[in-house]
Amino acid sequence: MELWNTISLEVFSTILEKNAPLIIDVRSEREYKSFHLQGAVNTPLASLTPASLVSLQQRMNAQGKPVYILCRSGVRAKKAAQTLAEDSKLSGYIVEGGTIACDKYGMHIISNSSLTSYNSRVRAVIAALVFFGVFFSAALIYLA
Repeated sequence: MELWNTISLEVFSTILEKNAPLIIDVRSEREYKSFHLQGAVNTPLASLTPASLVSLQQRMNAQGKPVYILCRSGVRAKKAAQTLAEDSKLSGYIVEGGTIACDKYGMHIISNSSLTSYNSRVRAVIAALVFFGVFFSAALIYLA
């Protein structure tokens, strides 16, 4: 068996209904606080090491239980699994599609709307700046 396999949302959903597994969200703390899967523990990718995972398993009383890793869409979770597989004999599962897919599948997501709306406002301001920059650049070229 490979040390880290991808698990489908269908199977993962069934596991969540029956157990309280150790779920690690490897996104940044800010991303995690904006929305995350209920029961997931935040350990950012940059700080995830085999030692930190073992320590987390001990604190959560989850020694010997499967570990499920997810991020926003799956990319960072795969990097986390590669790091853990290279450095240790730890094994577990990468949740297919990450938190976004879990949300679409109907799993319980905890959302902080103030952070989410803040991110939306930041994106709107950036879009407006880009629009006005392009508009004024075109106007200057036309006038020149």
